[in-house]
Amino acid sequence: MCGIAGLISVGTGPLDPGLVRRMTAALAHRGPDGEGWWADGEAALGHRRLAIIDLEGGAQPLENETGSVRVVCNGEIYNYRELRVALEARGHRFRTASDCETIVHLYEEHGPDAVARLNGMFALAIWDRTLERLVLARDRLGIKPLFYSSVGPRGFGFASEIKALLAARMSRREVDPDALLHYLSCGYVPGTDTIYRDVHRLAPGELLVLDPRGLRRRPYWTLEPGAPLRSRTAAAEELRALLTAAVREHLVSDVPVGVFLSGGIDSSVVSTLAAASAGPLSTFSVTFPEDPIFDEARFSRQVARRIGSLHTEIPLTRAQILSAVPPALDHLDEPFADPSLVPSFEIAREARRHVKVVLSGDGADELFAGYAKHLGEAYAAWAPRPLVWLLGQAASVAPAGRGNRLEETVRRLGRL
Repeated sequence: MCGIAGLISVGTGPLDPGLVRRMTAALAHRGPDGEGWWADGEAALGHRRLAIIDLEGGAQPLENETGSVRVVCNGEIYNYRELRVALEARGHRFRTASDCETIVHLYEEHGPDAVARLNGMFALAIWDRTLERLVLARDRLGIKPLFYSSVGPRGFGFASEIKALLAARMSRREVDPDALLHYLSCGYVPGTDTIYRDVHRLAPGELLVLDPRGLRRRPYWTLEPGAPLRSRTAAAEELRALLTAAVREHLVSDVPVGVFLSGGIDSSVVSTLAAASAGPLSTFSVTFPEDPIFDEARFSRQVARRIGSLHTEIPLTRAQILSAVPPALDHLDEPFADPSLVPSFEIAREARRHVKVVLSGDGADELFAGYAKHLGEAYAAWAPRPLVWLLGQAASVAPAGRGNRLEETVRRLGRL
């Protein structure tokens, strides 16, 4: 991952370039391979780099031939080679082999709508000096984060993490009461709000444009309903083809790539497809020797043996988990109630000693109906309504504990 940050003067006078340096310093953990800045009085861009493609020549900010358009980007553009060929055919001259330089020239051709032509995971900022226009965009599924704030005389700011905005004093640090209620209900702050009243999150698949006409936000992509399934076999074949293509695209890198492997459906599929495309690779798993009920090492080992990976296990004792909490929390800018944060932090810290990029799977239970509540919804769809009502009544008096599977099932069905 990289880190991006920037400030735009919105009729607030010349910018202090030192502020954007302060912002990128707050993002140093996101980019250990270099940093870059650019400022012209009314705009300032900053970047912390984790070099993945074009290790020698991809330093950011990147600019077009005349220096009128500049970009900072966190992420990777998977279709940059095809886009580059088309842009060079139209006379654009590239200075680097970086995938992110494609964004500058694509913007020259299509304006803000250029982001809809990108296939990748990204959070980006484009500054058009001629039009005094800032464009912010986030990838379709929101893999890469992007936050922004506009506070008084300091103008408009954006960054990969909230802590960079705080470093530039782009927030009054006032807690949003509604966001706090959402956190207490959900365990995180959903949507485009954050725990801070004056800091906002760009939504997945969203475009923000700031220019002399004002600030405008709009989606550049929405998830359309899929076509009806022709058959289970056809659906399985299409899913395999899509997953294979996605994993192959994510393997595009000039540095070694590994995989987080838990032994579950998602990470096992990603690991198997990655090994088929790239050959032997490194895999990483967390084990819990003191808590066998949570330890899935036997499954990850089976997959690792099957694909022939160089497998590394990170055993975590209860004491190690507790000691990892403070450094893990240092990287959070908002309250977050998912305890898997700590093992995720530890496996990433260990993997960093071996590789620079890792793939991971996420969302398999939602995609393949792996949770008990999904099965309950399927049951409720065909169950007679009187039976559903009866289960609801039973659930209202069922004990709150999780020791009895029947009681838990009744309670789940009764909530539907």
